Amino acid sequence: MESYKYEVLNHNEITLNRLNEISELFTNSYAVWGKETGDKYMKKIRFSPLGIQENCLYDNTCKAALAYDGNKLIGHSLFTTIPNENNSSATGNNDVIFISQLVVDKDYRAKNISKELIRKSISDTWSAIGIVTAHPYSVKSLEKTVGIDCDMKLIAKYARDLVYRCTIPFIKNSALECTETQSLINTNFPADHSEVLEILKTLVNNRKWNLNPNLPESYEFFAFVFREQQKIGKPSL
Repeated sequence: MESYKYEVLNHNEITLNRLNEISELFTNSYAVWGKETGDKYMKKIRFSPLGIQENCLYDNTCKAALAYDGNKLIGHSLFTTIPNENNSSATGNNDVIFISQLVVDKDYRAKNISKELIRKSISDTWSAIGIVTAHPYSVKSLEKTVGIDCDMKLIAKYARDLVYRCTIPFIKNSALECTETQSLINTNFPADHSEVLEILKTLVNNRKWNLNPNLPESYEFFAFVFREQQKIGKPSL
C-alpha cells in the first residue's frame, strides 16, 4: 500500500522553492486552454509562482496542504480560512474555509489523495467549507471527505454572504449565479471542459451528482457544504 507524506504550511513557511513546486504541478496536471483562447487551445495552462502567490497565497489567512511521494510533490490544496468577525449567518460563530486550488498529479489520481488534502485543510472550528472548481471529482472529494452533500438551496441562501466575506481575488471579483437549480461562478477562466463534461455526464446519469448538470465555458462550480447540514441527516451518495 502506498504511503505518502502530508504537511500543512502556514503562509510564512511557503518558500519560493515551494511556490515553484506548486506552479510546476499545476502546469503539468491541471488543465489545458479551451477553444475560445485561439492559438493557446489545448496547450497546458501555466500559473507562475508569482501568480499563485498573488491569487491563492496572498496573506496570513492562506495555507497550503501538500502531498509528497518521497521528494516529489504530487498534490496540493491551497486554502484560506476566514474567521467569523461579524456573526455571519452562513457560519454561526465559526470559520469559512475556501479551497482556492486543488490539484493532484495526473499519475496519482484515484488514490484518495485529494480527500486527504481536503481533510488537512479543515479546522475543527469550521461552519462552511467550499471549493471553486471546474472538476466534478473535486466536488465529490469535498462531499466524501466531510460526509455532507452539496445542497444548491443552501448554497444559494448563503452564497452572496460567502463571497462578500471572501478575500480570494479571483472569487471576490467574479459574478455568482447561484439559485435553487444551479451553483456557478463566472471566473472567466477559459479552460477546456471536454474531459470534465464527460465525467459530469457519467455522474449525472448514475445519479451521483448534486449540483447543476451543466458547466458553461469560463464558469466553475461554487460548491459548499455547511455544518448545519449534519443536523439534517446523512448524505445520500
